[in-house]
Parts: sequence; structure tokens; C-alpha cells
Amino acid sequence: MKKPAFFLMICLMLLPSLGYSGRSFKIIVLPFDKINKEKNLELETLSIGISETLSGALSNIKNFIIIDANRVKKYLLANAEFSQAIGSSDEKILNRLRDITRDKLDGDYIIYGSFYKIANQIKFEAKFINVENGKVLNAASVNGVYPDRIFDLQDELAKRLVVAINGGDEKKLDLSDAARNMEEYINSTKNYSAYQYYIQARQEHMKYTIKDYPRAIELYKKALAVDPNYALSWAGMSEVHALWGWDLKTNFGGNSKPVLDLSIQEGQKAVQLNPNLYHAYKALARAYQCNSQFDKANEAVDRAYSLNSQDPEILLVKASLCNYDYKEMGTPGKESNKLILESLKINPELVQARFEYAYSLDTLKKNNEALAEYEKVLAINPAT
Repeated sequence: MKKPAFFLMICLMLLPSLGYSGRSFKIIVLPFDKINKEKNLELETLSIGISETLSGALSNIKNFIIIDANRVKKYLLANAEFSQAIGSSDEKILNRLRDITRDKLDGDYIIYGSFYKIANQIKFEAKFINVENGKVLNAASVNGVYPDRIFDLQDELAKRLVVAINGGDEKKLDLSDAARNMEEYINSTKNYSAYQYYIQARQEHMKYTIKDYPRAIELYKKALAVDPNYALSWAGMSEVHALWGWDLKTNFGGNSKPVLDLSIQEGQKAVQLNPNLYHAYKALARAYQCNSQFDKANEAVDRAYSLNSQDPEILLVKASLCNYDYKEMGTPGKESNKLILESLKINPELVQARFEYAYSLDTLKKNNEALAEYEKVLAINPAT
């Protein structure tokens, strides 16, 4: 896979300004601004889609931790001060933006950008802010035919961001498993209509409520009607059916078996279509877990963990599977305890992880600690 010479030149220009420490970086990816002023659902979906795609692609890089999109929305996108700060050259405003990012999300970098479509051409520009020193760098500018090259452009954008932030060597990046997995994630489909449906499905999926699951499934099915081999849509549908079936089983007393059976079939399909996609193994692991097929769940989550050891949901599933009698997670030094604490370190507001940890402490009669964790759960989501 050859890159144009100017790409290498840009990489070499950027690397000295950053340096590389080998540590993990916590990265915030924002929706890209649509410069076109007219209302256009396709382009508005793309604004969210670029953020979703870059987040998923960059999460394949071993030392990149992508901050959860719901936390980004809660602390940054819904913050008026933040809206004024992003893109500003005013030092005071930028410092305030960095304060918000440090205090609320403990982030190292903020990736943001814009795109503009004219006729059949589209141009993406990406920047990032180094939260520690406030430096803003122009990381990449790519353009091409719309929508024909939309996936190639996002792949190129993601790789340039990796090189710019990580200080890696472009040649090594091309040969690495992470780069290949990143490319496979972005190119899980080559059908733009399927991609649009998938992004819309994700917005319903991420609400994590039983009333929104049917709409998420409907949109995932539309994506698969256009591209039956879209592994990410199979994985998304599997995860929704697993969560939906678990809610029916534990909270609503409904017939959960047909829904949970579907979650396994869909997760298996995702893995079959793309065996290098950690999202597929994560979904399948959750499906097996919700169906109480724990040996198979362990196999699937171990494969997911080998592909991404810093995804908090993967860590949660691993922690839950070795939380025997609900006592291991709340016991210091146990494997389940280490895994759940690492999950919560990466995403302190992962409600299910926080709740399971509280329940384990409760089971162990550690009443004060359990109460403190339950209070954190309610603070994150009062409807829990």
C-alpha cells in the first residue's frame, strides 16, 4: 500500500513538534463541522459519521484511548463555553477549553475539523489540540470525489492523525496489524447508503433504552438490506438484541429467548464476516454472556481483548465473567477487581460497570463502599 510523497513530507514535518513517549493518549473526537449552510440530512449524518468512524478506527491503535461519545456530548458539546472556544485563536478562550477538557474528561488531545462539499467534490480538514500545552496543529487535509471516495478519504484522515499524534513511523504504520484493522473498520462497507443507515442506527443504539432499541434494529436492518456483508451492522444489531433481551429477562419479565438467540446468530455473522474486528467479538461475547453461555463468552471476549485491551466494555465483560458469586469484583487483588477498576478508570461513567461493582461490594456486605458506588450510579443516570 503506497502513499503519495506529500503524505510522508507532512508526517516528517509534524513529528518533531510532538515527540513520542510511548504512553497512552486519551483522545476526544468531535463531530466535524458541515460548512455547507443548506439543510442536508446526508451531510448532517456524515458530520456525526466522521466522528464515529474516526473514533472506531483510532481505537485500534494500542496506546489510544477514545473518550466515550456520550461523555463528550455531556461535558463539551452541551457546554456553551466549549462551543465558543473550539476553533478560536483567543488564548483565554482556548485555556478555558483545555480546563474543561482536563477537569471533566482527563483528555490529552481534541480532534476536530470541518468538511465542505461542492458539486461532486468533498474536502475534509482535521486539526487537533494538545490539551497539555494548548498547541493547535493542522493534522490533515484530504479531498476527493463524493461519495465515491468517502471511505478512502476517512482512512487517509485517520492514518494521518495517528502519525501526527503518536509520532510513529509512516512505513511501520502501513505494516502494523493496528493499521490494517483500522482500515478494515473504515471499509467494513463500501456502500454509502448502508453507512448512512449504520450511523443513524448508532445514534438510537447509544441511547441504551428499551424504547429506542426497535428503531436501532430497524436502521441496522436497512443497512444490511443494502449491504448484507456489513460486519459492523451485524455487530451493532447483535449488541442491541443482547441488551434488549437482557432487559426483558431481568426487568420486564418478557419472552427474552427469541431476542437473545438472535443476538448470538448476529454476533457469529459479524465475526464470520470480519475476524479482525474487535467490535464483532465484543458483541458476540456480550450475546453469549446474556445467554449464560459463559465458556463461549470467555473465548469471544479474550479475542476481543487481544485486539483492544483498553475498551472499557470489553474489560467490563471480562470482569463480569470471573466475578464468581458476585464476590470477586469487590475483592482487592482479584482479577475481576483489577479489570473493573481499569474499566472505570478509562470510563468513570460506564453505568453498567459502576453498578456491577456496587452490587459486588453490596454482596460482600461492604455497605459504605457499596452505597458510595450506588450514589455515583445515580449521579450519572438518575433514571437507573
